[in-house]
Amino acid sequence: MRKYLYSLLLGVLAIPALAQESTDSQFGPVAGEKAFGVTLDPIASFVGNMYNGTANNALGPLQGESLFLNNFSIMGKYFLSDNTAVRANIGFIFNKTNNQTYVQDDEAVFLNAFSQAKVIDSDITKNRGGSFAIGLEKRIGSGRVQGIVSGSAVYGFRTTKQIYKYGNAITDINQRPTIATPANYTAVGSMPNARPTKNFTAAPSHLAGLVGSFGAEYFLCQKVSLGAEVNVYLFHQWTSQRYTEYEGFNVVTNQVDTYTNLVSPKSKTTELATGNVGANLFMNFYF
Repeated sequence: MRKYLYSLLLGVLAIPALAQESTDSQFGPVAGEKAFGVTLDPIASFVGNMYNGTANNALGPLQGESLFLNNFSIMGKYFLSDNTAVRANIGFIFNKTNNQTYVQDDEAVFLNAFSQAKVIDSDITKNRGGSFAIGLEKRIGSGRVQGIVSGSAVYGFRTTKQIYKYGNAITDINQRPTIATPANYTAVGSMPNARPTKNFTAAPSHLAGLVGSFGAEYFLCQKVSLGAEVNVYLFHQWTSQRYTEYEGFNVVTNQVDTYTNLVSPKSKTTELATGNVGANLFMNFYF
């Protein structure tokens, strides 16, 4: 049913383009007007997979790629003239995945070697953050199709945390219980068999730079448009130290213990490239 509702929604959005021809040759904004836009990237991904029953047939590059992955963005503009505007883009990251896997219930198998009992291991990833861009936009043309050239200064931040939860507990009898991948055992300190419980950074990752955008908008009617952009960007990104927290049976203290290990130091990256950032496949409303 949801597939047909989305199809109906897309059909309704297309009606103005098919049914309404303006008597005014001027499409789009005029000086003093404002615009509100939303990224259609999640819809692009959904529509790409709407009728094939899989999750790997998205609309490719048209989906866009935000400053950081899993970013949803909104855009606002104020027009200084008919073809010049100040624009701002705000992006949000709120993403959580929980991959669960059945593994053998060690306690049940210890009591009955033929037991088929299972417990669940969970691999949880959380992403939080956002981005902000502000700049100027120049428009080319006044018909249904209008070109867009813009430049913006951008800042973004992101935190990523990975958490492992296990169905089989570590005990003095079972010091290396069954676990699911991607987790694995390693020797840490006085724990010959330690498993990860958390991967995290001491502080968020940060990104700052400049973005030049080139694209076009197609006006469904005078004040509603669909658009797409491709960008050239220069970014500088810096990250904090990354840590992994482990748990295991400490052979010195004879008890289950935890240990936090530094995995990687601070790092910095500067990149000049082309790509899609922010609201790349988007819908704008002018008022």
